[in-house]
Amino acid sequence: MALAGDGLLGLWFDIAPDRLDDFYEWHNREHIPERLGNAGFLSGRRFKALRAERQFMVLYETRSPDTVSGPEYMNCIRFESEWSLRHDLINNSRAIFRVLCAYGHGQGGSALSIRFTVETGREAEMRRLLAHGILPALADVPGIASARLLRIDQRAMHASANQGIQFKVEPGQEIGPDWLIVMEGNQDPEPLDSVGAAEISDELLASAGAEGRARRGLYSFQYGLTRHG
Repeated sequence: MALAGDGLLGLWFDIAPDRLDDFYEWHNREHIPERLGNAGFLSGRRFKALRAERQFMVLYETRSPDTVSGPEYMNCIRFESEWSLRHDLINNSRAIFRVLCAYGHGQGGSALSIRFTVETGREAEMRRLLAHGILPALADVPGIASARLLRIDQRAMHASANQGIQFKVEPGQEIGPDWLIVMEGNQDPEPLDSVGAAEISDELLASAGAEGRARRGLYSFQYGLTRHG
Protein backbone atom coordinates (compact mmCIF):
# COMPACT_ATOMS: atom_id res chain seq x y z
CA MET A 1 0.00 0.00 0.00
CA ALA A 2 1.45 3.35 -0.97
CA LEU A 3 1.04 6.42 1.16
CA ALA A 4 -2.60 7.40 1.47
CA GLY A 5 -2.05 10.86 -0.07
CA ASP A 6 0.52 13.14 -1.67
CA GLY A 7 1.52 14.98 1.51
CA LEU A 8 3.07 14.17 4.85
CA LEU A 9 3.68 16.12 8.05
CA GLY A 10 6.72 14.63 9.78
CA LEU A 11 7.92 15.30 13.32
CA TRP A 12 10.97 14.01 15.20
CA PHE A 13 11.24 15.03 18.86
CA ASP A 14 12.00 14.18 22.49
CA ILE A 15 9.80 14.30 25.61
CA ALA A 16 11.04 14.96 29.14
CA PRO A 17 10.99 11.70 31.17
CA ASP A 18 8.71 13.13 33.86
CA ARG A 19 6.13 14.09 31.19
CA LEU A 20 5.96 10.78 29.34
CA ASP A 21 2.85 9.31 30.99
CA ASP A 22 0.79 12.44 30.42
CA PHE A 23 2.24 12.79 26.90
CA TYR A 24 1.00 9.33 25.93
CA GLU A 25 -2.49 10.03 27.25
CA TRP A 26 -2.67 13.41 25.52
CA HIS A 27 -1.20 12.22 22.23
CA ASN A 28 -3.41 9.11 22.08
CA ARG A 29 -6.68 10.57 23.35
CA GLU A 30 -6.60 14.16 22.11
CA HIS A 31 -3.80 15.20 19.78
CA ILE A 32 -3.80 12.53 17.06
CA PRO A 33 -7.64 12.25 17.02
CA GLU A 34 -7.88 16.05 16.82
CA ARG A 35 -5.48 16.18 13.88
CA LEU A 36 -7.37 13.41 12.09
CA GLY A 37 -10.53 15.48 12.52
CA ASN A 38 -9.15 18.08 10.09
CA ALA A 39 -10.11 17.81 6.44
CA GLY A 40 -7.36 16.21 4.38
CA PHE A 41 -5.66 14.37 7.26
CA LEU A 42 -5.80 10.65 6.43
CA SER A 43 -3.71 8.90 9.10
CA GLY A 44 -1.47 9.63 12.05
CA ARG A 45 1.11 7.25 13.49
CA ARG A 46 3.63 7.50 16.31
CA PHE A 47 6.89 5.53 16.42
CA LYS A 48 9.33 5.21 19.34
CA ALA A 49 13.08 5.10 18.80
CA LEU A 50 15.03 1.87 18.87
CA ARG A 51 18.17 3.71 17.71
CA ALA A 52 17.80 7.35 16.72
CA GLU A 53 18.74 10.94 17.52
CA ARG A 54 15.15 11.67 18.57
CA GLN A 55 12.94 9.68 20.90
CA PHE A 56 9.79 9.82 18.73
CA MET A 57 8.78 10.08 15.10
CA VAL A 58 5.23 11.02 14.13
CA LEU A 59 3.94 10.80 10.56
CA TYR A 60 0.67 12.36 9.43
CA GLU A 61 -0.40 11.35 5.92
CA THR A 62 -2.41 14.06 4.15
CA ARG A 63 -4.19 14.43 0.83
CA SER A 64 -1.63 17.02 -0.23
CA PRO A 65 1.10 19.19 1.33
CA ASP A 66 -1.37 22.09 1.20
CA THR A 67 -3.55 20.33 3.78
CA VAL A 68 -1.13 21.38 6.53
CA SER A 69 -1.32 25.03 5.49
CA GLY A 70 -5.09 25.00 4.97
CA PRO A 71 -7.52 27.17 6.97
CA GLU A 72 -9.02 24.31 9.01
CA TYR A 73 -5.65 23.13 10.29
CA MET A 74 -4.45 26.69 10.89
CA ASN A 75 -7.53 27.36 12.99
CA CYS A 76 -6.88 24.18 14.98
CA ILE A 77 -3.32 25.34 15.73
CA ARG A 78 -4.45 28.80 16.84
CA PHE A 79 -6.99 27.47 19.35
CA GLU A 80 -5.19 24.61 21.05
CA SER A 81 -6.55 23.16 24.28
CA GLU A 82 -5.04 23.69 27.71
CA TRP A 83 -3.88 20.07 27.62
CA SER A 84 -2.04 20.72 24.34
CA LEU A 85 -0.42 23.88 25.67
CA ARG A 86 1.10 21.91 28.57
CA HIS A 87 3.17 19.75 26.26
CA ASP A 88 6.56 20.90 24.96
CA LEU A 89 8.23 18.87 22.24
CA ILE A 90 11.98 19.03 22.90
CA ASN A 91 14.51 19.11 20.02
CA ASN A 92 11.59 19.21 17.63
CA SER A 93 12.24 18.80 13.90
CA ARG A 94 9.07 19.33 11.89
CA ALA A 95 8.32 19.78 8.19
CA ILE A 96 5.71 19.41 5.46
CA PHE A 97 6.74 16.95 2.75
CA ARG A 98 5.55 16.04 -0.73
CA VAL A 99 5.61 12.36 -1.68
CA LEU A 100 7.88 11.85 -4.69
CA CYS A 101 7.40 8.08 -4.96
CA ALA A 102 6.03 5.22 -2.87
CA TYR A 103 6.49 1.48 -3.32
CA GLY A 104 5.15 -1.44 -1.32
CA HIS A 105 1.97 -3.02 -0.03
CA GLY A 106 1.49 -2.18 3.63
CA GLN A 107 2.48 -0.56 6.88
CA GLY A 108 4.99 -2.14 9.22
CA GLY A 109 5.77 -2.61 12.87
CA SER A 110 9.17 -0.99 12.42
CA ALA A 111 10.30 2.05 10.43
CA LEU A 112 13.57 3.50 9.22
CA SER A 113 13.85 7.25 8.70
CA ILE A 114 16.73 8.62 6.60
CA ARG A 115 16.96 12.42 6.32
CA PHE A 116 19.56 14.22 4.25
CA THR A 117 20.40 17.33 2.23
CA VAL A 118 21.27 17.37 -1.48
CA GLU A 119 23.63 19.77 -3.27
CA THR A 120 21.87 22.46 -5.29
CA GLY A 121 21.64 21.37 -8.91
CA ARG A 122 21.82 17.63 -8.21
CA GLU A 123 18.22 17.10 -7.09
CA ALA A 124 17.16 15.35 -10.30
CA GLU A 125 20.15 13.01 -10.06
CA MET A 126 19.21 12.02 -6.49
CA ARG A 127 15.57 11.50 -7.37
CA ARG A 128 16.50 9.34 -10.36
CA LEU A 129 18.84 7.17 -8.28
CA LEU A 130 16.35 6.55 -5.49
CA ALA A 131 12.97 6.61 -7.23
CA HIS A 132 14.02 4.53 -10.24
CA GLY A 133 17.10 2.62 -9.16
CA ILE A 134 17.04 1.75 -5.45
CA LEU A 135 13.65 1.98 -3.75
CA PRO A 136 11.49 -0.06 -6.18
CA ALA A 137 13.69 -3.11 -5.65
CA LEU A 138 13.89 -2.67 -1.87
CA ALA A 139 10.11 -2.83 -1.50
CA ASP A 140 10.28 -6.42 -2.76
CA VAL A 141 12.92 -7.56 -0.26
CA PRO A 142 11.59 -10.06 2.34
CA GLY A 143 10.76 -8.28 5.57
CA ILE A 144 10.23 -4.88 3.90
CA ALA A 145 6.66 -3.53 3.66
CA SER A 146 7.21 -0.24 1.85
CA ALA A 147 9.79 2.32 0.71
CA ARG A 148 9.01 6.00 0.09
CA LEU A 149 10.90 9.10 -0.99
CA LEU A 150 9.75 12.55 0.07
CA ARG A 151 11.00 16.12 -0.11
CA ILE A 152 10.08 19.23 1.89
CA ASP A 153 7.41 21.25 0.11
CA GLN A 154 8.68 24.80 0.40
CA ARG A 155 5.47 26.34 -0.96
CA ALA A 156 3.39 24.73 1.78
CA MET A 157 5.95 25.73 4.39
CA HIS A 158 5.87 29.36 3.22
CA ALA A 159 2.06 29.34 3.11
CA SER A 160 2.00 28.28 6.78
CA ALA A 161 4.44 31.04 7.70
CA ASN A 162 2.42 33.63 5.78
CA GLN A 163 -0.64 32.77 7.89
CA GLY A 164 1.28 33.45 11.07
CA ILE A 165 2.12 29.83 11.87
CA GLN A 166 5.90 29.52 11.99
CA PHE A 167 7.40 26.03 11.89
CA LYS A 168 10.53 27.18 13.68
CA VAL A 169 9.29 28.83 16.84
CA GLU A 170 10.48 26.76 19.80
CA PRO A 171 13.95 26.53 21.39
CA GLY A 172 15.78 23.65 19.80
CA GLN A 173 13.29 23.30 16.93
CA GLU A 174 14.61 22.96 13.40
CA ILE A 175 13.42 22.51 9.84
CA GLY A 176 15.01 19.92 7.56
CA PRO A 177 16.95 18.21 6.18
CA ASP A 178 15.03 18.59 2.93
CA TRP A 179 14.95 14.96 1.76
CA LEU A 180 13.39 11.99 3.53
CA ILE A 181 13.29 8.25 2.95
CA VAL A 182 10.84 6.24 5.05
CA MET A 183 11.00 2.46 4.91
CA GLU A 184 8.76 0.15 6.92
CA GLY A 185 9.29 -3.48 7.85
CA ASN A 186 8.19 -6.33 10.07
CA GLN A 187 7.92 -6.12 13.83
CA ASP A 188 11.46 -7.46 13.89
CA PRO A 189 13.50 -4.42 12.77
CA GLU A 190 16.68 -6.34 11.87
CA PRO A 191 15.91 -6.92 8.16
CA LEU A 192 14.93 -3.27 7.75
CA ASP A 193 18.04 -2.08 9.56
CA SER A 194 20.34 -4.31 7.53
CA VAL A 195 18.83 -3.40 4.16
CA GLY A 196 18.93 0.31 4.95
CA ALA A 197 22.59 0.20 5.93
CA ALA A 198 23.67 -1.92 2.97
CA GLU A 199 21.56 -0.48 0.16
CA ILE A 200 21.19 3.19 1.18
CA SER A 201 24.61 3.93 2.60
CA ASP A 202 25.98 7.43 3.09
CA GLU A 203 28.45 6.66 0.31
CA LEU A 204 25.63 5.83 -2.10
CA LEU A 205 23.74 9.01 -1.24
CA ALA A 206 26.92 11.07 -1.57
CA SER A 207 27.43 9.68 -5.09
CA ALA A 208 24.23 11.47 -6.13
CA GLY A 209 24.91 14.73 -4.30
CA ALA A 210 24.04 14.22 -0.64
CA GLU A 211 25.93 16.53 1.71
CA GLY A 212 27.44 15.05 4.87
CA ARG A 213 26.06 12.11 6.80
CA ALA A 214 22.37 11.27 6.70
CA ARG A 215 20.35 11.36 9.91
CA ARG A 216 19.11 7.82 10.47
CA GLY A 217 16.51 6.65 12.94
CA LEU A 218 15.24 3.12 13.56
CA TYR A 219 11.80 3.05 15.21
CA SER A 220 9.06 0.71 16.41
CA PHE A 221 5.39 1.49 15.85
CA GLN A 222 3.47 2.61 18.95
CA TYR A 223 0.07 4.08 18.10
CA GLY A 224 -1.97 5.21 15.12
CA LEU A 225 -5.33 6.22 13.74
CA THR A 226 -6.73 6.13 10.21
CA ARG A 227 -9.54 8.33 8.97
CA HIS A 228 -12.40 6.46 7.30
CA GLY A 229 -14.79 8.06 4.86
